[in-house]
Amino acid sequence: MGIYWCGNLVNADPITRANHRPVLSWRLDCGECGANVMEAGCEHDASFADLAPVDDVLVHAFDLLDVEKGQRVRAG
Repeated sequence: MGIYWCGNLVNADPITRANHRPVLSWRLDCGECGANVMEAGCEHDASFADLAPVDDVLVHAFDLLDVEKGQRVRAG
């Protein structure tokens, strides 16, 4: 299970999905100052992976754990 910023997936994602599932955050703007990092950088250490959809993370995690649908708990 990996949570990636869209700009890092190309360089860091595993080659196969046999035992790996990537979930992407498409955030392009700094969460602190709003600067678009594709156009200009900023000095903040804000996370760019924090907008990865939690439901996607759960679906992939349960898939890797081979948990039946009836046993899944939804994020609240």
